[in-house]
Amino acid sequence: MDLQAGFLTMFLFASDEILLAPIGIEGTMGFQSGLTAPFFRGLGMETRGTFGMMIAPDVNSIGLTPFGSLDLTGYWRPLVSGRCAPVLFFGIGNFWSGYTSEEGNKNILFIRTGFAFDLMRKHRMHELARVGINIQLGLCKDEQIGMVSIMMRRGFQM
Repeated sequence: MDLQAGFLTMFLFASDEILLAPIGIEGTMGFQSGLTAPFFRGLGMETRGTFGMMIAPDVNSIGLTPFGSLDLTGYWRPLVSGRCAPVLFFGIGNFWSGYTSEEGNKNILFIRTGFAFDLMRKHRMHELARVGINIQLGLCKDEQIGMVSIMMRRGFQM
């Protein structure tokens, strides 16, 4: 089991507005498949939670509103002997935001995909940093909400 914690910057594209979350907190718990076949041994699964404050435009001023999300994601990372490994992921989750709740979208189901790099110490897979980009499509009542985030997190072993 791998644990990772870090930060993310998120852009949310809702209706006619672009909302910014300059700094959010992200934590994950990941599991490798344990399979030994060449392609399958790089498969893994993680559960990810995020929390932060989003800058939402108001009629008279700019306000802060909280957001949070939880998702379950499958990923593939080749087990390389070097210090950098690409990671591809795809998942599904739920997003909550004070701003979108005011617009009538309390729970936003989203599909997540993205690409990252794991930067690790040689021969120590659990001491790594992950830097990447998430692209999420939120499915609401009458509209789709796009979300893009840039993540940076550090791993440690339990």
